[in-house]
Amino acid sequence: MRQLSAQGKSTRFIAMKLAAAGLDIDMIQTLIETAPSDEMNRAMRLVQRKKMGYLRGESERAEYYKKDLAALGRAGFSYETAVKALKGDYED
Repeated sequence: MRQLSAQGKSTRFIAMKLAAAGLDIDMIQTLIETAPSDEMNRAMRLVQRKKMGYLRGESERAEYYKKDLAALGRAGFSYETAVKALKGDYED
């Protein structure tokens, strides 16, 4: 779970991956509840790793906005989290 979190995977993605590995649903729920969860931090890691959103050149941002938003959605992040991550709106 820590490895997937460090890669910028969403909580939903991690839960599906653990279920596919054969873990019990109750065990997955317990792991997710006890682990520090910061979806925004994970989304920002993915944006940085893939150089999306605010990290693209000014001329490419508008062109790739929908594609970047879709990539974050497929990764399991909510719309609100994805929009903030693409803008770089993140306060610790």
